Amino acid sequence: MKGTSIVYFYTSFFSIKSIVVLCKRLLYKIKNLYKKRDIITT
Repeated sequence: MKGTSIVYFYTSFFSIKSIVVLCKRLLYKIKNLYKKRDIITT
């Protein structure tokens, strides 16, 4: 029982970490798009 809970904790932690990384990548891409747009408009 303890072993499975530890495994579950690790999998949930890593899934949260991966989601955070994906969100950061998306934000970075959006920022780059806005920067490019600003360069085009000015």
